[in-house]
Formats: sequence, C-alpha cells, structure tokens
Amino acid sequence: MHNRSPRNRAIPMLATAGLVLLIALAGGYYAYWRYVAQELESGIDRWAADQRAHGSEVAFVSDGISGFPFAFKARFHQPDVKLRLSGAVLEWSSGFLAAEMSPWDLRTVRISSPAQQVLRFQTQQQTGQWRMIVAAVSGKIRFAGNGG
Repeated sequence: MHNRSPRNRAIPMLATAGLVLLIALAGGYYAYWRYVAQELESGIDRWAADQRAHGSEVAFVSDGISGFPFAFKARFHQPDVKLRLSGAVLEWSSGFLAAEMSPWDLRTVRISSPAQQVLRFQTQQQTGQWRMIVAAVSGKIRFAGNGG
C-alpha cells in the first residue's frame, strides 16, 4: 500500500504550474516582441510611402527587424533621402545606418553608422547649397509620448 502525503503530491503540482506559467510568460513575450517588430517594419514602410506621396524621394534596402529577444535592430543599406520641404530641399545619403531600440524603452532609438554621411540643404532663394560630410555618426533619438 502506497500512502503519499498531501505535501508530497503538492510539490510536483507546484513545479508543473510554475513551468506552465514560465512557458506562458515566454510565449507572451515572444508575441509582444513579434508584434512590435511588425509594427516597426510597417511604420518604416508607411513613413517612406508618405514621404514619396508628398514628392520626396526615399530609397534604402532594409534587412527587416532583428535582435530577439533583447533588442529591435534595423539595418539600412544605401539610404538616400531627398525631402522636399516648404521652399527647400534637404538631402541625406550614406552607405549604411543601424538603428536599435530596447523592448522596454520604445521611445529611445540608438543610431550608428561607420559610413560617411552626406547632408545637403538648399533653399529656393539660394544659388548654391550647404553641404556637410561626416565620417561617421552615432547618437540617440528620443521620441515624446505623442510621437514627436
């Protein structure tokens, strides 16, 4: 006759419940990460389409969003942007740009590029243009709660 005490039966049940909870939390985090990554990708595509719709030129090759589980990373190859502003044109080009965001701080984006950055600015009143060339760039962009 086997006589197990209630305490001996509770230990495997608690371990199983803990494992199920751990798996549920991991699955929930994975779903959160995938959702945010997809939103970031579609947001980048929407921004580019919106700029093109307003007469600007936006070109880049993207590897998509990577970095699971501890970051959202985007890599842009040959980014070339020509924004048509009111009375001016702003152009930026580079060979490469990396952007990274942590899953627990979606308002701060760290950017870096070891490649040369070329920035040009010209107003309609100018006959020439302002041009700046930077060997590399690194920094943070912080967004407000309203996206600004």
